[in-house]
Amino acid sequence: DVLGSRGLGDVYKRQVMNTISDFFRNTAVNGERKFSDLYIQLTSEENGIGLKRGVIPIYLAVVLNAVKKDVVVRNKKSEVKITSDMLNSINENPSDFSVVMEDWDADKQSYLVRLEEIFADYIVGKEKNYNSFAYIALAMNRWYMSLPRCAKEMTSNYETGTKLPLEYVKFVNSLKQPNNNSRAYLIEELPKIYKQEDVSLLIADSIASAKIVFESGKKLIINKLSGITRTIFGGNENSSLRSVLSDWFDNLNIDTKQHQFANNENTIISLISSVTNDEVVFIERLAKAVIGLRIDDWNNSCISEFESELSGFKKSVDD
Repeated sequence: DVLGSRGLGDVYKRQVMNTISDFFRNTAVNGERKFSDLYIQLTSEENGIGLKRGVIPIYLAVVLNAVKKDVVVRNKKSEVKITSDMLNSINENPSDFSVVMEDWDADKQSYLVRLEEIFADYIVGKEKNYNSFAYIALAMNRWYMSLPRCAKEMTSNYETGTKLPLEYVKFVNSLKQPNNNSRAYLIEELPKIYKQEDVSLLIADSIASAKIVFESGKKLIINKLSGITRTIFGGNENSSLRSVLSDWFDNLNIDTKQHQFANNENTIISLISSVTNDEVVFIERLAKAVIGLRIDDWNNSCISEFESELSGFKKSVDD
């Protein structure tokens, strides 16, 4: 018999399955437990089971398949995916693995549903098979990785200078390294960042707001640089950047336009001479020409550097 030497009847099999199920359910109330505790229950003759160790993975697989979205399995301190190889590893060293089943309530469910909505574009469907947490945490990390450096490092609004809420900055910083414990991250760490005892829709909505802010990081820089450039070249907020720069360029004498300057002045003059109504593309090119770094890789200090360098450029050419 593949399930052991004794003839296993339906009653006996049900006893084994119930023992495993009860063990998992107990962790929802009393917290995480090692699989070695379960193995003692299953293999001990005193408990009326005396199951052979070699068949335990078969029963674990059946029970886990029914509850895998509600449980988290850890190898020492890191979450692991529930696979046949993992079950065999548990069988070899049950004391190295632990399990906890989530004690669901309406707040947790609505919180996770909201996070799934917020990061829907970054969710990989097959990852939902792991558990109810990993696919959301992985999606959040993908979102973070998709941000340009200028967004990841934003601590103040690039356009207004207003400091971002501290929880926004802590949230985005928490995603710098992939988290090996998705449940702990979503259920325990995020509430701490937002100074809350438990998860709630309030936290999820604040994360949604933070997401919008960081996604706008590069746009905020471009808006700021457009304003700086317009001001340096004597325009006002109602003037188009193309009009302001074209007027300045047209007023240069022919000798200045043909002069070979010592630094990057000629590159910038060439850019200005071909300015179009596409301010975004132009500002990206101008920013790279002025300080030698693409906007994607900027931080707060780059804006003041750009302003100083562009002012110096204009003075050098005008003089």
